Amino acid sequence: AEAALREAVARAPTDAKALSDLGWLLVNAKRPAEALGYLEQAVELNPRDIPGQNSLGYAYVFLEMYERALEVFSRLCERSPAYLLGPRINLGNAYAHNGELEKSEQAYESVLRFEPNNFAARWDRAHLLLGRQAFAQGWTDYEYRLVQEGVWNPRLIPFQPWKGEPLEGKTLLLSAEQGLGD
Repeated sequence: AEAALREAVARAPTDAKALSDLGWLLVNAKRPAEALGYLEQAVELNPRDIPGQNSLGYAYVFLEMYERALEVFSRLCERSPAYLLGPRINLGNAYAHNGELEKSEQAYESVLRFEPNNFAARWDRAHLLLGRQAFAQGWTDYEYRLVQEGVWNPRLIPFQPWKGEPLEGKTLLLSAEQGLGD
């Protein structure tokens, strides 16, 4: 796909769609520095390109250029319909990376008001809340990963989660979820 997109860009260097698609591919290949020029050019050529703008903001986050990411995502959220949730989640992430945790939480909550079961918003808000020791809501959001079909399931063998009841005659299985420290 990369070779085909590079050829498309070489043949039509002002084709915003080809530039945007190549940039998106490079960002997803964890090569955001390489993607940046293509995405900036694509957005300049077509300011209405929502996926291109979203990819550009994402590249800025990867490159720790949070202020630029915030500009892109803020502008994108202002110009796009409320049902486009990806840019709003990315705005929340950019705020979190920039240390603006209250604004980050507000962005996630705006997504959850529109779509209460949005896994990405719940997951990102869980980490934010747990980080600031808001454990009740943080753990509730974090536990959502276990009920969301197809997202993540650590259960290699069937079991019932422990709810704090006495353990007499029972076995408690501890499982490392995200690493040895858990």
